[in-house]
Amino acid sequence: MNQLLRRYQSFPFYILLLPLYFVFHGFVVNHPIIPVGVSLVLLMEYLGYSVLLSLFFFLLIRSWRPAFLLAFMVLAFHIFFGPLHDFLKSFADQTFLVKYLFLLPLALLVFLFLLVRFRKKKFAFKTLTLYLNLLLLVFILIDVVTLSFSTGREDKAHHKIKLVACGRCDQPDIFLIIADGYSGKIPLQEHFRFDNSFFENQMRQRGFHVVDSTISNYNYTPFTMASIFSMDYLQGLEKSNRSLSDRSICFKLINDNPVVDFFKQQGYHTLNFGIFRFADDLPYRSTSFYKSGTDLIREQTLFTRMTRDIRFNLVTKLKIRSEIERMAYYNLEITQDLYNRTWNEIAKPSVTAPRFVYTHLEMPHYPYYFDSKGKPNALEDLEESRQVDERLYIEFLQYTNQKILKLTDHIMKHAQTPPLIMLMSDHAFREYANDSVDHKYHFMNLNMVKLPNKNYEGFYAGMSTVNQFRVVLNTQFRQQLPLLKDSTIYLNR
Repeated sequence: MNQLLRRYQSFPFYILLLPLYFVFHGFVVNHPIIPVGVSLVLLMEYLGYSVLLSLFFFLLIRSWRPAFLLAFMVLAFHIFFGPLHDFLKSFADQTFLVKYLFLLPLALLVFLFLLVRFRKKKFAFKTLTLYLNLLLLVFILIDVVTLSFSTGREDKAHHKIKLVACGRCDQPDIFLIIADGYSGKIPLQEHFRFDNSFFENQMRQRGFHVVDSTISNYNYTPFTMASIFSMDYLQGLEKSNRSLSDRSICFKLINDNPVVDFFKQQGYHTLNFGIFRFADDLPYRSTSFYKSGTDLIREQTLFTRMTRDIRFNLVTKLKIRSEIERMAYYNLEITQDLYNRTWNEIAKPSVTAPRFVYTHLEMPHYPYYFDSKGKPNALEDLEESRQVDERLYIEFLQYTNQKILKLTDHIMKHAQTPPLIMLMSDHAFREYANDSVDHKYHFMNLNMVKLPNKNYEGFYAGMSTVNQFRVVLNTQFRQQLPLLKDSTIYLNR
């Protein structure tokens, strides 16, 4: 025992425990929406950084103990920069002390001072080594207990929703298409003075039922999608879109929910062409709005924060047009790819199993990439400041209409049996330049449904998104789910 203690005191295990804690803590906080496999890959990456940094400082200092400590300090600064920066801003926000121009040179000077100091004088660091080893071990054990506790609490609320298998029900391919930020008829008419009846009539001609005066229950995407898939209102919220705790609740419910459970029970194959982890399937890339996979763990690190906070300003000031365009068109590239993946999947015959396809398109959400005729807008029109431009929004909405009509035509052309198609928006336009605009317009969304049995009695005016799958399952799969009261919950930015 004494020998083990002496070894734990003398050997800097902390250089390996820090990456382990960083990745494992991120995995626990976001459990179960980050797969174990990708977390292990990230762990190996950061262990590699630890080894390389240690070797680098050893070559400069020619002593392992101070080399390990310096490597630890550099890696810790990178890993914990986000929380540290937020802490400093809580005391000295809008001052020079929290600016990168001050913090990064200061950190560099500190590391250079320690490097020179360690080269001139050798230190044993036995007490500090023992402290860091024990501290990180305690933190990891706390996360182990937390993970065990959360894993043991698997009687989730959605498991209380009683759904029964329907062996004699038809099993059409089901498509849920989300047009992000698409406003419904009322705000388009009353605020934008835009008549969208041509698109509505085109959809009616294709057999869609346009649900009148529908609303989303929340004014931000993760919350609405979580309530749609859980068929319930969300519990335990801080009611802030920026709350990491709230987003974690949403991401978990989007990934694991009673709708997916039911369709899997019915023999459906689920396909994720969205922006969140869904049915344990990661989106192929994170968007600039929502992170997924290990990007959730990395988002508080120094490099991620620098990319988020200063990259755009830097490339703009330096007029690096290629970088400006790459950032501006990043979300468009993802949206086009999700659209194309859905398009290609539709052409495949559903032979072995019926499909439940979730497609999430960030359109007509800003940036407003195209006008109504499909002509690309100027790069300046894609800046964040232009999100309040209502003319650009309406133009992009009309472009979205064309893309949706083509996609629905493609679905019906290749369908072997009549499909079930839901076209919805998660919220309406909410980027009003005038703060006095009634918040009710943020919730007035789009909802169009095409059912194989053409029974639309369950869909009613003023229906909210939380009841969408309750009505669909009752109508198409003979469930007897009670409908919830339709209401809206306004979330702060």
